[in-house]
This record gives sequence, C-alpha cells and structure tokens, in this order.
Amino acid sequence: MDLVSCPPSQADGTTFSRVPDGGEIWLNGTQATPGAANVGDASVPSVSVDYSIAPTAGEPVILVVNFATSETVSEVAVYYATGDAPAYNVDNKITGVIGADSAVVTMTDLNVAGEKVSFFVAVSLDNGETYYYDKDNFETELATLTGDPALWYSYTAGSVAAPTLALTFSATPTEGYEAVGLEYSADVEIVEARIYFAAGDSPMYIKNNKVKGEDEASFTQTGVTINMANHDVEDADGVIVGNSSDPGVQISFYVRLALANGFEFYFDKDGNVISDDTNDDTDDGPSDAFKDDPTMWNTYTNKAPAVLSTLTFPANPASTDDINVELGYSSDEEIVEARIYFAGAEGLYVKNNKFKGEDEASFTQTGVTINMRDTDIELVDGTIDGTTSDSGATIYFYIRLATATSEYYYSIDGTAITLMAVDDSPADGAYDSSDAFKDDSSLWLSYTVQ
Repeated sequence: MDLVSCPPSQADGTTFSRVPDGGEIWLNGTQATPGAANVGDASVPSVSVDYSIAPTAGEPVILVVNFATSETVSEVAVYYATGDAPAYNVDNKITGVIGADSAVVTMTDLNVAGEKVSFFVAVSLDNGETYYYDKDNFETELATLTGDPALWYSYTAGSVAAPTLALTFSATPTEGYEAVGLEYSADVEIVEARIYFAAGDSPMYIKNNKVKGEDEASFTQTGVTINMANHDVEDADGVIVGNSSDPGVQISFYVRLALANGFEFYFDKDGNVISDDTNDDTDDGPSDAFKDDPTMWNTYTNKAPAVLSTLTFPANPASTDDINVELGYSSDEEIVEARIYFAGAEGLYVKNNKFKGEDEASFTQTGVTINMRDTDIELVDGTIDGTTSDSGATIYFYIRLATATSEYYYSIDGTAITLMAVDDSPADGAYDSSDAFKDDSSLWLSYTVQ
C-alpha cells in the first residue's frame, strides 16, 4: 500500500497528482482534470520547504527542501536577504546537501535575534534547467520573484515565550451545558484558541473533533469561554458516532493556542506546554506524540440535571391563607438546597428574599412544601415593601434546586415546568446562565393575593 502526504489544497483549483497518470512522480500545482488522465511535466520539480518560522537566535537554522522530479537534481540553493525591505542579490546564495528526495540547507549566521530573513528556493537539474519557487511552493519566474520579495519565504530568529493558560471547567458538568473557560496571555497575537476532544473510554485524536474558540463571541486576546455542548463526534472514517453531550459520556480534551507568527502551543492536563513551530501547515511536528496520547489530556464526564417534576401553588390565594408551594424533584446527586426566591412589585432579584426549603420539616430528597405566607419583601435598597400576603400584591418567584456541584433554576414556560438556567460554577465549572434569568422577573412564576 502506498502512503502519500498531500500538501495543503490550493485555492486556484490546481491539484496534487501523479505525472504521468499512474506514474511514480507526484507533482503539486498541476492542472485539474476531473474524469481524465493527469497532465503535467514530470521533469519540473514539485517542491515543499520545511523550516521554523521563529528559530532560536544564535542556533543554526535548518531548511529542508523536499522535491519530486523525473530528472536528476544537481543543485538546491537558497537566495536570501535580511531586514524588513529585502532585495535580491545574486551573491546571497547558500547551497544545500542533496539527498534522494530532499536537500538540507543550513542558514549559517542568519540567526540574529529579531532580524527577519527572507528567501526563495532554486532547484537545478542535470539537464541544465533551473526552477525557482515562491513561499507557496509554486514554480515562479526568477524576474517575478526578484521583483516582489512579498512572494519569498521568511523567518525571524528569537525565542518566543509560550503563552500562559488557565482552564476553568467542571469535572461533572451538566448534560447539555458543558463549557470550558480559557484565560491566557501571549507576547504575540493569539489567532486561534481551540479545543480538540474525543468521546468515550477509548479516546483518540480526530482532527475534525474540535471547537474553534476564535469563532466564539466571547473571544478576546485574554480569554474565551468555549461551548462544548452538543457537538457531533466523528470517528477516523468521518462517520458521526455520537454527541459531546450524550448522557454520561466522558470527554477527553486539550487546548491548542496558535499565534500570529505561526507557532502553536499544546497544553496537557498538568499545564505542561508542547510547542510546534513548523511552517508547513500540517499536523506534523513535535505535537504528534502528545496528540497520540490522550492520557495526557483533560477529562470530564457530564451528569443529568436535578429535575423539578411537579410544582403546585395557589394562583390567587386569600391574604389570610397559607401559600403552600409543593415541589416534587429528583436527582442523581444529593439535593442540598430547594429554595424559592421572590420579589414584589419592584420585580428585582434580592438575595435576602428567599425561602429555604431544606430547612423545612417536610424536606426530603424527593420533595418539599414551602409556605410563602406573611414574609417581608425587601427592595434592592434594603427597605421593606410589604409582605408576600398583602391583598392586591403580585408576587414573582422561581425555584432553585442545588446539589454540591450545580444549581438549577426552574419556572413554567407556557404550561410546562422548564429548566430556565444552569450554574455549574459551584464545582469550578465555566457555565453559568443564572444571572440573566435572575434579572428578568418576566420569566418567573407569580401569584396575586386577593
């Protein structure tokens, strides 16, 4: 079986193909011929260049020029210039050591910290022909290259400090509300903040199983919260085999930050950093071993939310009546709080306006009855504005069930008891939608006292 690594797709519609059709030589940038034989000149070398775009200052800079051609390569050379305004000089030339299908070019003394080095590649054949290549590995006329240094490859020597990264996520997030918070800093612009993930007990790296944090509305140069809920999970064949929010699924994941200079940094579960400074825009590089070892990734396993299954209360109680709110609920975790938060005409959340169902004698792990009768209503400014039993008063309220790891906010949407908000922050989770719900009493329940 043959194994050939394809270069990145070209935007101009050219292809990577065998020339002649079915032959041994693979060429990049050939004419696309759907349904017909491949065409192209196998004597014209197909070239790619591997190098670090930010090599360590003072250390040798190594370029690997890969080539494929039906002819014999007699010389591989690099023409270079330094500084921010590079200009072609025929004498600025370094030749490489030629192997079977590549040449190694050592850029001696071209490793000064902060100094930009630009270059293009020339490949000479034993038939007397010489071909020149731009930064996209396309064969280009020498006059075009010398006239436009923007077409050249480039690097700038100097150490690049790894970004700092702090993660926020719950080990047991609520099913359908999974999220991971990233807080980071870098000396160079961060252009990508991604999570790569796998689902199940036998995780493996699949490139398509990723979430692009840079596409999130919350993305900034200091952090992003990445929504991990309800993403398709693919296998190695591209078949969708599950969902990231499937009940009880273990998710293994790692974070990759990419900088504007092309550097990529991978972070393991212990906060160790694996850097990748290759320029070839592929998955190759020092990160491969890390991606192939999911035991070094972070993990979490989601859980089902606490469920409010029944809710009854009087819609129009008399001012002298008990106002009993009966709750029925269930949870895989212990219910530690079953509370009602309320507001009067002001309709604003005040933390002190609450009933603690967990303190009631009727409290169990399946339900509680809470009497809302004759309780002072505190305003935002701390003053008291009547009670929950005053005739003519409309009282707004919602239910909050809490476990040791999460809080669940319930109301009625239409006629159905509905989970309106989730807060996973008690267990260091990154997801919390409760503030918006608490700030909008139009979403709460209500009764009006007669």
